Amino acid sequence: VSGVLAYAFFRPIYAYRSQLASVAALELDFLSALEANVGKLTELESDAPCPKPKESYAETFLVRVDKNSGLRARYVPDDLVVLDKVRTIKKICLRKEAALALEGMFKSAEKAGIFLGATSGFRDVKLQESLFNYWNRIEGRRALDFVAQPGHSEHQLGTTVDLSGRSINYRG
Repeated sequence: VSGVLAYAFFRPIYAYRSQLASVAALELDFLSALEANVGKLTELESDAPCPKPKESYAETFLVRVDKNSGLRARYVPDDLVVLDKVRTIKKICLRKEAALALEGMFKSAEKAGIFLGATSGFRDVKLQESLFNYWNRIEGRRALDFVAQPGHSEHQLGTTVDLSGRSINYRG
């Protein structure tokens, strides 16, 4: 009887460890793919300035981007600037108007004793595709609830950031 109870008790733990091992393997695959494609996924990881558009587009600051409405794969805003007046965990680019608004928000937050950090800003469609594929492999269709498909992310507009805070050591 004790063997059956032990099996019933530890079975979920073994299943959880197995899931963790699968997730760890996927993370290693993802990180390896990122390392192999650093220059191809995004220019933001290097010392290069923010990416420049390869073609011109109509004004897109207030364009709707969601699950149903997307952007062209080659779209890059023409006024990206490096966030250098707010706390970031890496080089992050954002549209100039959005960067100025974010600076004001960070100053107001700090006055209130809240210390924020930006963990992600503009993402090109290739990086979004890598993130989407990674989470889709782990979560399946549930990934659609929290990761935009390539071409459907507001990050590609350059108007959106992911935030973190001091209480969690600015992790993303």
